[in-house]
Amino acid sequence: MGLLLALSAVVYSRSLHQALNFDEGNYLGSLDALRHGQRLGADVFLDQPPGWYDLLLGSAAVFGNTVVGVRTAMLCVALLGLVAAWACGRALAGPTAGVAAAALLAIAPPYPSLAAAVESDPPSTVLALCSVALALYAYRGRPRPWLAFAAGAVLALAVSVKLFAVVAVPVVALLALRRAPRRAALWPVAGAAAVALAFAVAYRNVLPQIWTGVVGAHVNARGGSQVRGPSNLHRAIDVPNLHSAYGVLAFCGIACAAWLAWRRDFRFWPLWLLAADALVFTLFMKPLLDHHLVLLAATLAVAAGASIGAAVEELPRGLAAAATAIFAVGLAGGFVQQHRELARNDVPNPPDVQWAVGEVQRLTRPDERIVSDIPAVGYLAGRRMPGQLIDSSIARIQDEYLKPAQVVRLIRESGVRVVVVGRLYTTKPAIVNGIAASFPRRLRHGSVTIYLRGSR
Repeated sequence: MGLLLALSAVVYSRSLHQALNFDEGNYLGSLDALRHGQRLGADVFLDQPPGWYDLLLGSAAVFGNTVVGVRTAMLCVALLGLVAAWACGRALAGPTAGVAAAALLAIAPPYPSLAAAVESDPPSTVLALCSVALALYAYRGRPRPWLAFAAGAVLALAVSVKLFAVVAVPVVALLALRRAPRRAALWPVAGAAAVALAFAVAYRNVLPQIWTGVVGAHVNARGGSQVRGPSNLHRAIDVPNLHSAYGVLAFCGIACAAWLAWRRDFRFWPLWLLAADALVFTLFMKPLLDHHLVLLAATLAVAAGASIGAAVEELPRGLAAAATAIFAVGLAGGFVQQHRELARNDVPNPPDVQWAVGEVQRLTRPDERIVSDIPAVGYLAGRRMPGQLIDSSIARIQDEYLKPAQVVRLIRESGVRVVVVGRLYTTKPAIVNGIAASFPRRLRHGSVTIYLRGSR
């Protein structure tokens, strides 16, 4: 496990310095606003539960409020996911199954490419795996109340980072109901309730805004423009792609699980139930975006890897050695594939964005706010943005969850002197015309336009 963690850290760190994607700019901009006095919900629009933003604040406090600092924190969380996978496999079938589960997760795309990304999906998935691991140990043999309490608490934290972690609820619930007296089922409930109550108290003044951002905006997005494209079933089937080492090994894991079931070995039902729950989520999620697939890929990897590890131990020594060698070769191939993918993605921010960052720094004071539909510009320039305007996503701008007139009004009321336009504002003439009416001066570079209210 030590070698696996070290190798994974080396490979995953390949993406620490690559260009920011839109979500990362959005979340880092929100983080910066929160660190400088704006309030979540009241001032800063949130599209994920508040636990995600608390995780960002904690990450910045420990590793620094920089792109590399926050990404390093996310990488550490991803490595924790490998430990959680190892714990799940080990709890059910011993160390071989644990290492195999962690190894397959380490190469399961898109887990490596998102390991250091400032996205909520991997941390929520990791916490869900941690919750299941705690529950497995809590109800193995004599029940352990504090581990069960911790399983519920960690599961609630996982949901507080991203709602899709609810897929782990049936697993933890069945483990509690199946292996202990009925009162023991209350221990994880108590842990989850304690965390939920803490969040409810901490954010009691903005609960309607949290509901609007976390639930309302996503319900509205189900009928938006991002829903088009390949069917969810097609994308789910393609997760264990046979062109990848992970895909081949995942199908081997499914075959091993079937063989174990034929031998009446059903030890891994919690992990396969978790993968099945993730599959149901994937099939019904709208819109299904690339980063959502990490949940299915990770849960399938843990279940398949643990099944491979257990099956290998059932083989005669010679066959077991051969199977182990084949698995090791596949694992090495998977790391090579993922490293190449990360190397291809390791490109700097686009020249237009770099130009905009430099101009914003030149045109504004460090304590000034700006508005931009490319939130990375504000963060990289070290300038705050009005919290309600940081998130300029497709669902919010192009699909008009926030109407163009509202966008223009919020910009005018913000009192900023500089507006940077280069993404979705350009899809709405009403927004561009409204900005141009109040910000007559313009600077342009490529696809990015800076609108100025006046000269310094």
